[in-house]
Amino acid sequence: MTIRNSKKKVHLNLTIFFSDGINVDIPDFNLEVQVLDVTFEDVHENIIFETKENFEVESIDKNKLYYEFDVELEFFNKIYSIFILVDIDKNGKISIGDYISMDRHDFTSNVAHNISIKVYKVTS
Repeated sequence: MTIRNSKKKVHLNLTIFFSDGINVDIPDFNLEVQVLDVTFEDVHENIIFETKENFEVESIDKNKLYYEFDVELEFFNKIYSIFILVDIDKNGKISIGDYISMDRHDFTSNVAHNISIKVYKVTS
């Protein structure tokens, strides 16, 4: 018997917590969110979805930023995780002063997800 992987649209609700607050002198920043296939950890090219959006700093309320999106994921036998870059200088890469997620947040495509993720300021 062969089981085919089929794709399913999954809605992700992210609550992004700024662990030490956010203190910047700019009006806006870019939020980059990557969905990673972490089923096999030794795979190097595991980014399966990426989104980038500009936010006003004022949209952060009590050190929280809310972000939601839909993504098509394979339904069976896959484990996914999220990586976040709050790109303060908007250069598209991790730099001092940006904020990144450092913890792994595993999920599957079985249900809609509310995921809380801490981001930490890059200091070196």
